[in-house]
Amino acid sequence: MFLGTIPQPVRSILVERARAWGSREVWVACSGNFTVERALAPLGVGLHSNDVSLYTSVLGALFAGDTLRVRVRPEHREEWGWLSKWLRTPAAAAATVMLSTRMLTALHNDNAYYRRLRRSHVEQWPAIHAATVEKLKALELRLDSFTPADAVDWVRQAGCRSTRGWCRCRRCSGATGSRRRR
Repeated sequence: MFLGTIPQPVRSILVERARAWGSREVWVACSGNFTVERALAPLGVGLHSNDVSLYTSVLGALFAGDTLRVRVRPEHREEWGWLSKWLRTPAAAAATVMLSTRMLTALHNDNAYYRRLRRSHVEQWPAIHAATVEKLKALELRLDSFTPADAVDWVRQAGCRSTRGWCRCRRCSGATGSRRRR
């Protein structure tokens, strides 16, 4: 799973530029780890985000105050059904998905290493899950909206006629993603 982020110096530049934009709302496509949103949140702008991965969708729903139903698939209930009781609230579901991303690499691996890894996760689960839920609750990121959808569909749904030039600034006004800058 790709969980991209941007380096701190780039986040600083983004915040500096966002202040100059003077926008009251920012729409962030392909939110990933919500790095852009976390950087811009202190500016007090309305944040609208989207992504397609389960990881980002469950976090996005939590940050937007929504609920995203997460469940263990029937074909995996025998081995992973124990996770179901850890999916009952939005924060618990988000913590479960976050913690599971590494653990579930063992899903189709059945050797001594992966069996030990699964056992260790199960044994430590209550403590690490509780700690993760508390960290999530302590985050101050709030989204005005989150949409679990493809970015192009999301932009169209938002009423934009073009899905090529999503970011505009004075310097490159009118430029689109398909043109080269001069």
